[in-house]
Amino acid sequence: MGARARAILGLGRPPRTVHLAAPVWLTVLALAVILLAIGRSSVLRASGAFLVVDEALEPAEAIVALAGQSPERESEAAALYHAGWAPSIVIVAGSETSGLTADDRQEILLRLGVPEQAIVRVDERARNTRMELELAASVVPASEGAVILVTSKYHARRVQLTWGRATGGHRSGLVRTAPHDPFDPGGWWDDPRQRGLVVHEYLGLLQLLATWPT
Repeated sequence: MGARARAILGLGRPPRTVHLAAPVWLTVLALAVILLAIGRSSVLRASGAFLVVDEALEPAEAIVALAGQSPERESEAAALYHAGWAPSIVIVAGSETSGLTADDRQEILLRLGVPEQAIVRVDERARNTRMELELAASVVPASEGAVILVTSKYHARRVQLTWGRATGGHRSGLVRTAPHDPFDPGGWWDDPRQRGLVVHEYLGLLQLLATWPT
């Protein structure tokens, strides 16, 4: 309705509507998006970083190269062996879905220059990480010496906690991760495979905590 028509009808001037300028709205929206992104990214980065453990080395009784992500784990175990951190490398036959057989993993270690007499094999198949660590612990010489546990970055925290559970906390385990592991704790959510790994690890941690003795 026009101004004159309103005057004729005695309605007076129409109420004034205040509009924020478009740049102000865009600024508010952009700030909200940025704050949400920062909060989301911080939580996701913290979730990835929590999984990664890389402990200081000390001379050990043995090196345990956990099954999976070959040859990165075997390569790191061989490098630690050649550096003189432990006199032997223990490998446990993984599950049927772990990829390589114990023969395959032993062949990798041999090709990396580890002598056959320094490789300790457990041919019983481990169904999960806890069983694998229990089997490995059973063949390591009984002593107060530490054991170096070689795994992948995303798997490290669960290995650390599971080793303590498997050994009753009576045997020190030093977790070392394969340096060429592509897991990115600061950007894992952008990679479908890494997202799956993180979900799997947290489910494993929840299961471990759910069965923790009280």
